[in-house]
Amino acid sequence: MTKPTIKICAVAKDEGPYLAEWVFHHLHFGFDSIHVFINRTSDSSAEVLDRINRQYPQVTYEFIDWIDQCDFNVSSKLQTIAYAQGLYQSRQQQVDWLMFLDIDEFWVPDDFKTSVDQLVTEIASGRPKPICHLWHCELGRDEPFSSLASDIDYKVSSHLKTLFPLRGVRVRRVRIHYPVFNNGVIAVDPNGEPMEFDEKNAQLASQSVIAPKRAYVVHRMYRSEDEYLAALLRGRPSQRQQLKTNRPSYRSSRRNAASRLRFRWPETEFGIYDREKRKFLEAIDHENLVAQDRVNILARAQQAVSLLKDMLTTPERDQALKCLNGTRYMPKEEPIRV
Repeated sequence: MTKPTIKICAVAKDEGPYLAEWVFHHLHFGFDSIHVFINRTSDSSAEVLDRINRQYPQVTYEFIDWIDQCDFNVSSKLQTIAYAQGLYQSRQQQVDWLMFLDIDEFWVPDDFKTSVDQLVTEIASGRPKPICHLWHCELGRDEPFSSLASDIDYKVSSHLKTLFPLRGVRVRRVRIHYPVFNNGVIAVDPNGEPMEFDEKNAQLASQSVIAPKRAYVVHRMYRSEDEYLAALLRGRPSQRQQLKTNRPSYRSSRRNAASRLRFRWPETEFGIYDREKRKFLEAIDHENLVAQDRVNILARAQQAVSLLKDMLTTPERDQALKCLNGTRYMPKEEPIRV
């Protein structure tokens, strides 16, 4: 049986310190090509990808700042436009399967060994079908810029990301979590079971199917307090304000111990992965390349804190409290809600 070709498309904004680990991770697990759309970026992202491309030409990127020149009603859909472009390019390249991931999202098999093409072949060897992967949201870490680790706590979310075929299934409309397919398409989970969706939101999983599966997407949405706060300054393409206010609060292992699960990947497989990753990063001189980017991220964290504290005396107080909740900057007189 011919090995299916599998591609990832991503949109990146000031992700310099994170790109190399994310790229390595997905090459390690069998993704054949990776294409990154860079937007509104002032850090080392392009240079990081250039260095990787010299050794791994299947890793490519392009700038999409041109989308910002469109009317706001168009540019606010930047991510969807980029993914539609990625879908078109992938079809031209005769790619078999495609997945849209953010740079803080990592496709992971539960045994930390199965490659993505092995999973696809086993689950969709007959009629191709979309495979939906639940978010496993990694809880916050103490140390900034920590790598993916095998002993970290997480919570399973109803959010998901979809790996979908480009042959035998027609995508009618691109969406970030679950595209709209032609009638009759039945999505499955990584266990091969039919996927059930929320009745009110077709891009979320039903509560009845939220449980660990054979493969999933680790969502590193918190990382550390400083990185979480710095990320708030990225804003959202669909919003005009400076701060990104769609985060529910900062969640860490210490504050969410009652409801946590823990990744327990096999030591042998994770050890091999970790050694290969270190070689990958050393080959591009990663530490020196992103050193200033890390300094800038920590500075943005303090800028975000200042903005949020200023908001505490405005009608936007509740939004500011939500963003500060769970961090060391939460006002002590406020109740902690988790």
